[in-house]
Amino acid sequence: MRIQHNKQSIDVKFILNIISLIGAVGWGWYEMESRITALEMKIEQQSKMQALHDEIAQIKNQQQFAELK
Repeated sequence: MRIQHNKQSIDVKFILNIISLIGAVGWGWYEMESRITALEMKIEQQSKMQALHDEIAQIKNQQQFAELK
């Protein structure tokens, strides 16, 4: 009877370890996804800023060209 109780204890520990492992993997995946999303947003923002910078430079060049005429 004692051997069976020990086996049940091992089974419960194994199940708890599996649940903990699944939770850790799930949390790691969630953290990775949130970091990737933040990085994608940052890249998109930098692209928009670069486009604005290019547009401003183009307007300045047009103004300088107009002044030369």
